[in-house]
Amino acid sequence: MAVAADPLALLRIVSLCTGAMLHIAPLPTMREIINSRSTLNFHIAPYASTLLNHLINGYYAIIRQDGALMIHRAAGIIANSYYVYTYLSYCPPARYADSRRFLMRVAIILLCMLSELHMLLPLFGLQRYFYGHLAVFAALTGIGLAASPLATVVSLCCGELWEAATRCARMSRRCINFQAWCRCWSNTGRLPCERGLSQPRRRC
Repeated sequence: MAVAADPLALLRIVSLCTGAMLHIAPLPTMREIINSRSTLNFHIAPYASTLLNHLINGYYAIIRQDGALMIHRAAGIIANSYYVYTYLSYCPPARYADSRRFLMRVAIILLCMLSELHMLLPLFGLQRYFYGHLAVFAALTGIGLAASPLATVVSLCCGELWEAATRCARMSRRCINFQAWCRCWSNTGRLPCERGLSQPRRRC
């Protein structure tokens, strides 16, 4: 007798596949940057914001002891670290300082999250709000991630119309992948802004 497939397991598989598509989506852009030896009109915001989101949600995955989610987030951290490194390697001197400042803001946000969760909350006896505050940080960085391509869109508006249309089409494909990934993770209860973050997963 055939065993019916578990819908939750299928959704998790689809989520990992769409997440993998999100990881490799910037590769054509990186190839263009390497070939032209310049960042052109691209902005570092999408790659740095994605890296921050993966770091925070990777921390969440470790707390939940979710192996599949840890693998997904680790892959995202590695991929986007490479993208940030490539971007900085070919960033023109005139824009290098701005890119460094953006990365500094990302580091400050991560440091503020860890400081609040592990220093301020225990100091004031508010550990019960740990998961709620972690959910807030994850949700806010998710919003920032979704909005980060706008920085590139603004830069592209200064370029030629055909180049702008080509790159916007590439970003649109990435946004579609991101939306599909969000939908899958929200359906499985894994998206940080959903209720799944409110409590740690119980172990049998």
